[in-house]
Amino acid sequence: MSTPAPKVGYRLVDRTLTTPDLPSDIAFVQGITKRGPVKDPKDLIYSWDQFERLFGGLLTTSDFPMHCRVLLNRGITLRVSSIKKDAIKATVDVVNGDTSAPATLFTLESKYPGEDYNNLQVILSEPSDSELGDFNMEISFNGGEYTEYYENVNTVETELEAQLANSNWVSLESMGATIGSLSGADLIPEFQTLDFTNGDDGNVDVDSELSDFSPFDDYEDSIFLSNLCDYPSDEIVLATAGELYARTRKDLRYYHSIAYNSDPNVMVSTRQDFPYSRFISYSSGGWTVIHPNTGQQVAISEISHFIGNGIQVINTEGWWFSFSGPQNTVPGVIKPAVNYGGKAQFNELDLLNRNQINMAINRNGVNMFWGNFSGQRENTHTKFISTNNLIIYMGKSLIPVLESFIEQPLDIPLFKEIYYQIKPFMDSLVNGRALFNYEWLGDQFAASLDELQVNEAEDIQQGKYKVKLPITRINPLQEFELVIELTRAGVTIE
Repeated sequence: MSTPAPKVGYRLVDRTLTTPDLPSDIAFVQGITKRGPVKDPKDLIYSWDQFERLFGGLLTTSDFPMHCRVLLNRGITLRVSSIKKDAIKATVDVVNGDTSAPATLFTLESKYPGEDYNNLQVILSEPSDSELGDFNMEISFNGGEYTEYYENVNTVETELEAQLANSNWVSLESMGATIGSLSGADLIPEFQTLDFTNGDDGNVDVDSELSDFSPFDDYEDSIFLSNLCDYPSDEIVLATAGELYARTRKDLRYYHSIAYNSDPNVMVSTRQDFPYSRFISYSSGGWTVIHPNTGQQVAISEISHFIGNGIQVINTEGWWFSFSGPQNTVPGVIKPAVNYGGKAQFNELDLLNRNQINMAINRNGVNMFWGNFSGQRENTHTKFISTNNLIIYMGKSLIPVLESFIEQPLDIPLFKEIYYQIKPFMDSLVNGRALFNYEWLGDQFAASLDELQVNEAEDIQQGKYKVKLPITRINPLQEFELVIELTRAGVTIE
């Protein structure tokens, strides 16, 4: 038998892979807007100006845009699913200048459906160049509030489509049926101003659309989902659908507002009809604010500020911190619509919190939220929103890293490599006040298959690997007992 020549080999163990940076400033919101893309939240909305341009401004029939404004003014980014049912796009036929037998050259349609797009106009005029068949076209919306200008356009379908490809307002619906038989001057539109017509908001009954969260299926950049204030006639259906969607995904939570009332028993009775689950959270109390259009004091739901507090705390403190309590004041509000923050109302506030209703309160002149509870009934650590957020954070952070090991040889060295890859992340949770401690039980220090304690050798040989990760959570302070003892020598405080 031949003897191999001596050699020195090496094996690279790359421990530089890091957990991904997770987006933490985005909210998924669904409701009624004046205009805009329907059930299509692909655009990230960063400012009220952007929202107003795409979806329209405030409404008298819904506070949804006002709540979006609250969130945007707090620096939160939105994915907006605007709700309409069977809405119709506005259209306009552009005809040529043949007065004896005018022919439709092409038809334009609004980019999105809805009645508000009947405020669109197309203004056709002489071209800037001298090319036969060219013309200039201006798209005007809302009396010139927004305009787009296209120079030296012609009626060649591909060129017209290319010109309008980036329009914010219109697209080419179709070419005229007889355009193929036209030539020369007959291909030039009559220079005039035309109004778009026939845009329609569709069916006013949008209950089923409000409870459908499938528009967010393709997006994973938020853990906050809410209808804010646009609820169907049967709110139980909506809360049930929101909880089910969040529970199915497991990477976000649905936020639902309970109508505030001066009688806490009414709110408790309402809440008891809704789901009990850690994948939904309830709030109430409302806020009194200054209406941005009228300057008058109005009462609105507390939900947008509850979500706003949550996102801002995640960005400034961490995913696992509570966003209630006196350290997390609520900006831009005057007072709660109903206040249970006084000492005389403690029993009522306690009743509401015990029924998982997080309340907007004012205590000692400070506007805040009281309660950090998910909607679950069980008295476990996941009753806290902040603990659930930690679980979601760990999952979103660890899964991509662990997936990077798929298809690598499942041997003893890989156990240790995975452990050392994850250890810095877990240590950061201990140092960041998320955990007291943790254990990574993945047989990472086993020397052979005979020393496995968590896994089975047969499973390992089938490519199946298991890790147990017990964690000891640092939960938010809930009860503080101060014992003052009077003694003959003086007063001591424990």
